[in-house]
Amino acid sequence: MKKLILAIISVFIIILAFFIIKIPEYVELNNLMIVEGIGVECDHKNYKIYLKEVIPTKDDTGITYKYKIINSDSFNSLRKAYKKIEEKSKKKIFYKDAKYIITNCTKSNQIINYFNIDPNYIEHTKNEIEKEIKKK
Repeated sequence: MKKLILAIISVFIIILAFFIIKIPEYVELNNLMIVEGIGVECDHKNYKIYLKEVIPTKDDTGITYKYKIINSDSFNSLRKAYKKIEEKSKKKIFYKDAKYIITNCTKSNQIINYFNIDPNYIEHTKNEIEKEIKKK
């Protein structure tokens, strides 16, 4: 009788684990946009987002990196600007390990909270965000 109860409890725990543990969706590397830096341009409560994509390529000397800047149009919220980039991109965007943020916004906390990231540094600039993100 004790073995039966133990078996039922074990099965219940295993089934419960499938509901609790979330296994991330598999994404092929070719279908993943790896973001190194995020640029946010603020203009009278409108936002424009720039993402600097890292494109690793393998050649005879090893791995080299190319970069591509993806940008959104101006929208009245970060969410709308980011959704526009998601719609334009055919890839799944991975920005959790973004190294930096470049912005001309007075407060960068809103950007950090929206993306939920911990960048190495945040740069506030008065220059064009697109030019600054290309330089990095």
